[in-house]
Amino acid sequence: MIRRNTECRFVAQLLAWHSSDAHRRDVFWWRGVEDPYVLFVVEVLLARTRAERVSEVARELVQRWPEFCSLARADEAELEQMLRPLGFQRVRASALKRAAEEVCTRWGGNLPLEEEKIASLPRSGRYVANAVLIYSTCARKVAVDVNVARVVSRVFGFILVNGKDREENLWALAQRLVECTSGCEVRSLNWALLDVGREICHPTKPRCPLCPVREICHFARFIRI
Repeated sequence: MIRRNTECRFVAQLLAWHSSDAHRRDVFWWRGVEDPYVLFVVEVLLARTRAERVSEVARELVQRWPEFCSLARADEAELEQMLRPLGFQRVRASALKRAAEEVCTRWGGNLPLEEEKIASLPRSGRYVANAVLIYSTCARKVAVDVNVARVVSRVFGFILVNGKDREENLWALAQRLVECTSGCEVRSLNWALLDVGREICHPTKPRCPLCPVREICHFARFIRI
């Protein structure tokens, strides 16, 4: 019960910070977008790439090819050129085009809002699938990337080791946090986790004095010197 209360307190403090005037919630243009196509493209491009670098490239891409079937017909060389600023443009272009072709061929251009089917697409997976579902339908899910994993690990005192068990435990704990939200607060929770990791809870030199959950963070209280 104590642990559960801490989890919900963490969520409440995080949501309060995220909704405050001091925090820029509209920092990226795709926040508030509910189109599964746009969200899929953005999330695929965000993999191992800073959001600031992705922003203009993603905007240009979805304006040039506004739905899956138009992207499926795209000239791959043109797509590669557009993705060049992000690096690995051949891999990214090939994967996006193959994913678009599959959605267009199998589902008539309409991405099925099912985790397993989205996750099966090229360059996708559980994170991309959950992110698309969260932001398009307010699905009661969580999307755990390296930044979210770091925040959750530090706050709740997980040992930072590699391995499948650790990953699954982190996903399970993060999913429990969703149960402390109602309705579309799940979107704000996921954004807030990402933003704390990006702005404050850095891998090195975390800015603990600025953290909205520092009072309940295991790392801030017991480990950080």
